[in-house]
Amino acid sequence: MWKEIDIKIFEILDEIADQYGVQAQKWAKAAGIPNSRISDCRNLAMGKRVKRAFTVVRAAELVQGLNQLIGEDNLAREILKRIEKLKDRKQRLLLHCLILKDEEEPQVEMYLKQVNKAKK
Repeated sequence: MWKEIDIKIFEILDEIADQYGVQAQKWAKAAGIPNSRISDCRNLAMGKRVKRAFTVVRAAELVQGLNQLIGEDNLAREILKRIEKLKDRKQRLLLHCLILKDEEEPQVEMYLKQVNKAKK
């Protein structure tokens, strides 16, 4: 079971999607997830209760969808702008891991390793 992460990560991704005019339906399709998952995340961001948690896996899927729609370089640039404003170290670390281009180790695994190291 994947650990729930801060919904602020989704809010940042959603803000970027909105900035580029990406509609939820196209985003979900590009991410390979049902459209209802984005609605769930938006509801969660508004403080409503939903059945599903926002996890690092969901964040990675949403990033991949945005990569396809707006391009890796655009997404990375937008995320890096927003990282500067974040105070929470885990949020910054996760966002960095999600935009890394390391082919040998998936970003999700890299994030989890870093979080485990930070706990020690």
